[in-house]
Amino acid sequence: MQDGATATFDLFEPLKDHQTGDDITMVICPGIGNHSEKHYIRTFVDYAQKDGYRCAVLNHLGALPNIELTSPRMFTYGCTWEFAAMVGYIKRTYLQTQLVVVGFSLGGNIVCKKLHGHSSLKEYYEKESCVHYIHNVDVPLLLVNSADDPLVHDSLLAIPRTLAENSNVLVLCRPTAKKPNVIFALTLHGGHLGFFEGDVLFPQPLTWMDKVIVGFANTMCQWEKQKPPCQSGLLTGSSCIEAKA
Repeated sequence: MQDGATATFDLFEPLKDHQTGDDITMVICPGIGNHSEKHYIRTFVDYAQKDGYRCAVLNHLGALPNIELTSPRMFTYGCTWEFAAMVGYIKRTYLQTQLVVVGFSLGGNIVCKKLHGHSSLKEYYEKESCVHYIHNVDVPLLLVNSADDPLVHDSLLAIPRTLAENSNVLVLCRPTAKKPNVIFALTLHGGHLGFFEGDVLFPQPLTWMDKVIVGFANTMCQWEKQKPPCQSGLLTGSSCIEAKA
């Protein structure tokens, strides 16, 4: 990076052709302090590879124990520099690829926006929030959360609700109009990055959320493939999938 930081990401090639026949890459931003070796990331990547997706997974600065920090900073709640560098590399290396953007937890905030020197913690969170940018997203956007998420307070769900519904709810003291490209999926249970299926004591490693993300991506890719040429190019601008819970 320009400031001397060493940014890394892992690249996983698809295990078969995508159902559309196109070259499609998922650019994935993990949750806070996470990286490509986390179990939930590897499980999702394996599932996506088997559906024909190339996966690029960002390793947050300071998260990998074998990669030393080479600048006086680590990952933050809202910094998009490393993610942008990874996406730029993918676009330069795979000129014909289409992009699907996936963010888990903290990563969802990063992929939905474009940092320092704040006077308070409140100001830091308010300025780094994707709420200032998410209304500019015009590609298909899926927002997933659970009602029993212990880290995301119910009041924060007004933001995705307002984007997906025709409502007059105020978000940070300003109204946000309904956006037809947004789907907000709210489940009763799922915890934070949970959504486990199977037995209570021994749940299946592949979660409901993993299946939803890949299923949504498949639908969007197929829809893009079937559009007339004059309307194509939507996925080239990237589809965003944010898995916040």
